[in-house]
Amino acid sequence: MEISNSTHAPVQEAQVMVSKQAFFIFELCIHLIGVGTCAGFAVIGNVINIIIFYRQGIFSSSATVLFTGISLTDFLGGSFLFAQIVCLWFVRFSVGYASTAYGFFYVFGWQYDQYLQMTVYFTAYMTCERVICIVFPFIAKTIFTPKRSLIVVICIMILTLALNFHASAYGYLHWAFDTKTNTSYLKFAYHALYGPKIRWVMFIIYIVGRLISLFTVIVCNIIIFWKLKLSKKFRKSSGVQMNTNSQCVTDGYGQKETAETKKPSGKEQDDTKPTKEMKLLRMIVVISLAFTVCYIVVLPYMILINILGMNFHYNIALMFWEATTLVETINSSVNIIIYYKMSSRYKEEFGKLFCFYSGKAKQQK
Repeated sequence: MEISNSTHAPVQEAQVMVSKQAFFIFELCIHLIGVGTCAGFAVIGNVINIIIFYRQGIFSSSATVLFTGISLTDFLGGSFLFAQIVCLWFVRFSVGYASTAYGFFYVFGWQYDQYLQMTVYFTAYMTCERVICIVFPFIAKTIFTPKRSLIVVICIMILTLALNFHASAYGYLHWAFDTKTNTSYLKFAYHALYGPKIRWVMFIIYIVGRLISLFTVIVCNIIIFWKLKLSKKFRKSSGVQMNTNSQCVTDGYGQKETAETKKPSGKEQDDTKPTKEMKLLRMIVVISLAFTVCYIVVLPYMILINILGMNFHYNIALMFWEATTLVETINSSVNIIIYYKMSSRYKEEFGKLFCFYSGKAKQQK
């Protein structure tokens, strides 16, 4: 931050030094350690997700294809973000490689951002698909096939890369010479064609896409909640039919007695036991809720920082950016926990993958 020439220059300099120290502690705890740890967990967790979905059969259902797509983009985004954090460590603590690392910091940041954007679109599409499956269950089975979902995943990835191509290419790295240290380094520079108009066009595309996705997820979640509530009321209000069967048992003295055992009918079992579709629906609701909470926090910052710019207070702007990056990274890393807690099939494959699953335990259940 530049210090203006005034009679209060010494006081302002002291305030800047304190703010720099506070910013350094905040960045070290939140960004370098917090985001770095979450990014590493996201990379490892999503590799496990991809392996488990592959073992289950990626084309077993449309939802599995979408879960695999989300895991893939979260893995790529987490990898680039982790590489960006490594570059930032060099920027803050290495004198010799700071300038070169700063250039790569920008390059990895753009890549992370576009893969994060793919995850946003996948989540919005997945919630829309579930709502259509609820409203039009018979038609949806013929529309949302695994192969068509794969085509949608590929199209979203290609479209996102195309929309972000200029944003990814407006800067470049070139060799420069530092006269102070008498060394060469890779310097980051902007292309001459990149100007405020193009920046605003890219910002509008970026924000509009995410706002539409967030609005879609919220509306779809409201419909899904309404459906779950109705199904719960229906199960409570439905009559209980019991089938009584006579069973001949032998007591301790060898005398036979007739006992009546009550077994729930097929209808009652369907009403009381959650179906596979309901379990899947609940899992998607939890994933989309985590997404909604995170992006309600992130989007206002994205809008304000592009409207106000970084000039209102550079350190404060960076602190907000690092905090929102932490929220985004948490959203990318918690899916493995949701899958494990809410999907018995995923939990079973997870146990087999790490060799602690017992087939006998499953038979006893």
